[in-house]
Amino acid sequence: MSVLDAAAERSVPLLVMTFVYVDPHDLLTFEQFETIVQRHGGELLPVFLRCSTAAIVRRIGNADRIARKKMSSEQSVRDFVVQHKVCAVPRAACLVLDSEARHAEANAECIIRHFNLAAS
Repeated sequence: MSVLDAAAERSVPLLVMTFVYVDPHDLLTFEQFETIVQRHGGELLPVFLRCSTAAIVRRIGNADRIARKKMSSEQSVRDFVVQHKVCAVPRAACLVLDSEARHAEANAECIIRHFNLAAS
């Protein structure tokens, strides 16, 4: 929250964050993100990158996941998915993309186009 608040306070033009939204547990946290951004006149642009459990399991061994301290065991992923409802944030403006069907670069291009973020 403090990083988001500091960035908003300093009018950072674009800040990208990752957040796995678990419904309904994370609603208050998401609302706090919105409050911080709106208090500083910013705009929150939520994106949900949908992916099957099988695809996440296939990615488990990727070195970048371990370096970022993401889940690194198949069982921990399966347990998390069974115990939690991971979904898009409950906002009409939330863009939903399939990270399994498209490469990261293609999804980034969709985000840029959808939210009109292309540099002028």
